[in-house]
Amino acid sequence: MTIRYFFPTGEPVKLDVPLQGELVAGSNQRWQNWTEMIEPIRTRALESNQLYLENRPDGTDAEEPDDATRSRIRRPVLAEAIDSTMAQQHLSSYPSDERFFKGRARNQMAKDRLPVYEKHVEQRLSLIDFMTNSLKNRKNKSLAGASAVWHPFMYEEEMKTSYEYPKVFGIRIPGKPKRVRKEVRTFEGTGYIPLNFEDWRVDPTVDNLKEANFIWRRWMPVEEFKAVDGLENVEEIQSYSGVWDSSSSNKSEYYEQMGIIQAWNDLDSSLCEHVLVYEEWGDFYIEDEYCPNHVLIYSNDSVFHYFGPNPYDHQRKPFTVGPYIPLSGTLYGKSMAQDIIPLCHAMDSMLNQQLDAFSIAVSMPFTYLVRDEAILGYFGDGPVSLRPGEGIPCQEHDSIRPVVWPMDVINLSEGAQQRLKEEIRESTGGVPYATGGVSEMDTERTATETSILASGTNTRFQLNIQMYEESHLKPYLEMTFSNDRQFMTQAAFVDDEPEPILPDHVKMMELAFDVTGSRSVMNRSKEIQEMDVILAALPGWMQSGFVQSNGDIIKVNIPEMLKRRVALNSSFRDLDNFSETITMETQQEEMNLGVMNGPQAVPPIAAAGAPPVMPGVQPPPVMGVA
Repeated sequence: MTIRYFFPTGEPVKLDVPLQGELVAGSNQRWQNWTEMIEPIRTRALESNQLYLENRPDGTDAEEPDDATRSRIRRPVLAEAIDSTMAQQHLSSYPSDERFFKGRARNQMAKDRLPVYEKHVEQRLSLIDFMTNSLKNRKNKSLAGASAVWHPFMYEEEMKTSYEYPKVFGIRIPGKPKRVRKEVRTFEGTGYIPLNFEDWRVDPTVDNLKEANFIWRRWMPVEEFKAVDGLENVEEIQSYSGVWDSSSSNKSEYYEQMGIIQAWNDLDSSLCEHVLVYEEWGDFYIEDEYCPNHVLIYSNDSVFHYFGPNPYDHQRKPFTVGPYIPLSGTLYGKSMAQDIIPLCHAMDSMLNQQLDAFSIAVSMPFTYLVRDEAILGYFGDGPVSLRPGEGIPCQEHDSIRPVVWPMDVINLSEGAQQRLKEEIRESTGGVPYATGGVSEMDTERTATETSILASGTNTRFQLNIQMYEESHLKPYLEMTFSNDRQFMTQAAFVDDEPEPILPDHVKMMELAFDVTGSRSVMNRSKEIQEMDVILAALPGWMQSGFVQSNGDIIKVNIPEMLKRRVALNSSFRDLDNFSETITMETQQEEMNLGVMNGPQAVPPIAAAGAPPVMPGVQPPPVMGVA
């Protein structure tokens, strides 16, 4: 199976060699300038990533590596906090029992085919590992403060065997079928691929991606890059290792500033034989001529390959960029890890100090009199470790004394660590059971109190969740639909649908999208509460005569309301599988036939304790168990 990504090459702009060099040099300089401008953000992002992966805060290693009394334990405090809060936000964005998006039809064709197309989009999301990649993107955003996702059009091809009957002028004739092996396109759609923070840069002085230039880079095998259509200067292209020069101090500083050394150390060494390909999307000036929404492609920091207009019909940059906590005037934001890092250092230091104190308390040091010749002879040339039950020769019993360590220090450290946990919860917006353990008071919470606490946490996360949905999910869905209209070539079959979605149908559709993930969870909870209030008040209203079931004042269909109420519970949505509505006509027929006798002869409404039905009013149907 071969996965292919759409490469942004269309009709190129013809440029002479000096102009090509100026474009490449300008883009390379912009990358360096933007990297310098975001240096504090970049430093924190690298430290956060190190803490997340290695859990080894800087500055806490023991200076004496041979000293057994110095503890060097690193707790995954930052990873615990980020993973748990990410999971809570992720579940709020993607309800388990319904789609996180909804299409809005804008013409008749879209109205007719919208249900099928929505299923088609949902089906493809599972094929591109959307949920996994979305969680990775949340992690990048939490660690670095901002994240970028690449949305290329992609398709998969695989060799398949088929049998074709002989035909003449398109008409089948007698004969044996012929075995044919050919490459068949099995999937096509828009990807959702999170980018490493060190592999993209956006203008840090602009807070709108439509107005900002965006540069990103990727490693590609040499032969694969040479096979791309529409590129210039690829005949003599070589791997990036061919231009690597670590002997020069200036070069080393350049590689470090560009973030190449970090990527080189973190990634597989086989990338040494790959080409480092850059793409810049945005607006350019060439000899005072304005070129809006173009794309520049070059490699290995200096080799020009392509310059031309944006080839996508949607005319967006095929990326989405968004901050974790937005800041004014920039697309880079504040990360969740930013406030946790000093707390992680403090917790590790306190834990190690607590273990050191406990070690000293268990194996106490001691003092001895140097004038006691018996003890001097026992110790010999230096101090020894005392073993339990050991006899120590001495001339006076007070010649040796233990140094008692105050155990209150450990208790004080426990209290300080608990306070640090609470600070982490406040900084992240998490709950105790999700950000590093619970205290004694936390374990005594009831299920209702825990639910209320989780709801409050979701409220604090709501800004981050909505920022994620507006900056990533909604633009992605819009690009998905536009790319289908532009590139879709195969009829797509959807589960449980008799007819496929055809490329011609998609081209004639006009759609808009709403992201409803987090809002649907909150709206459903609110609707449940409102319906519970109505259902609880109905008996009193009926008793007082304000409400009559199916009456002239307010017509209330109680069975349908009950079904709707049960369906609102995400864990109980199959009421129709074991219940049915028994209409009043059916009840009357059964009574006339004598089926309902004995205690069951009482009308169901009266048996349920409801008030008598008023004359001339048709009583409602009731629920029966199948």
